[in-house]
Amino acid sequence: MSSRSGAVCPALKRQGDTYICEYTGRPVNPYAWSCLLDYYTCPIYIRHRAAAAKAVEKAEQKPAEATAETTVTAPAPAAPSVEAKPAETVMPKEYEELIIDDLRRIISEYENKVQDLNDKWSTYERSVNDTRLSFSRDRILIEHHLELLKRAIIMYETDLKELDYRRSVGLLDEEQYIKLRDEIENRLSKLKREYEELSRRYSEVTSGISTHVKRLLAITPTLEVSKMRLVLARLDELLREGKISQEIYEKLKREIESLVGGE
Repeated sequence: MSSRSGAVCPALKRQGDTYICEYTGRPVNPYAWSCLLDYYTCPIYIRHRAAAAKAVEKAEQKPAEATAETTVTAPAPAAPSVEAKPAETVMPKEYEELIIDDLRRIISEYENKVQDLNDKWSTYERSVNDTRLSFSRDRILIEHHLELLKRAIIMYETDLKELDYRRSVGLLDEEQYIKLRDEIENRLSKLKREYEELSRRYSEVTSGISTHVKRLLAITPTLEVSKMRLVLARLDELLREGKISQEIYEKLKREIESLVGGE
């Protein structure tokens, strides 16, 4: 028996960069199969040893010899020996190096993947912060513009009521009334559609950014909460300076406070 038989399957042979199983005559991956250390559990090895044991048993059996006077009974064949689990021995150097190289390759692969995840997280974190800060400024303008559109809608609805009144008291004839009414209704209908669509999109954007900010806060809460407090302080300044209405202030304040846990 070779010096490697205790740790490596005796049928494993190396041909250049390829490993061959001598039992099958085919290339084999010694890491995917049980060629190293526990090769005795390999089904191919077990079948081969069983076939070899049967061949030995058959060769050792002697035919029975009978005579006219007496019958000689052949002794019962010895039970096939069962190979005991080989004791683990020191693995040959060439296989140690192969295992080390494979470990280095696999671990290096995941080290690179972890680094890639770290880089992507850093990029994501910067992107969330940049988006949040720019949105905290722009949303004040968005809220203001939406409020102006809402007031314009109310104004047009009031104009229609006034138009009905002027017609009822004879200040407008039917032709003037219809012309003015159609003009106002067309503008009002278009404005309502735009207001509803823009309000919906603004709400979706707000919800999306809030989701990402909350995700970030769960990882780095202290720094982000501090930044949120700065935004709240700036909001207070805008209210004192009369640059935003009380209604907008209260709405934005509630949304920001919800992100920092209601502090």
